[in-house]
Amino acid sequence: MGIGSLSGQEMDAANVNQIISNLTKQFSMAFMTSVIGLPVSAAFRTILVVAPLKPRLKQRSSQPFGHTKTDPVELTNQACGPSSTA
Repeated sequence: MGIGSLSGQEMDAANVNQIISNLTKQFSMAFMTSVIGLPVSAAFRTILVVAPLKPRLKQRSSQPFGHTKTDPVELTNQACGPSSTA
């Protein structure tokens, strides 16, 4: 493939056009896989990483920052320890 294929072929005036055509097709495939394939794979990777986070972000947005419990007594007990009223 590519430049390496030139070493295995005999070049003369009769087959230069065919060799250039084959090299152009190979370059075109390499170009398309890098210019089109890399951004598309990055977009898919982003979707696969962000999509599972969306439910967690939605769940977090309904809770106060830094707290998982919304009951004031529970929050106080969590911050200061249980109160001892006897």
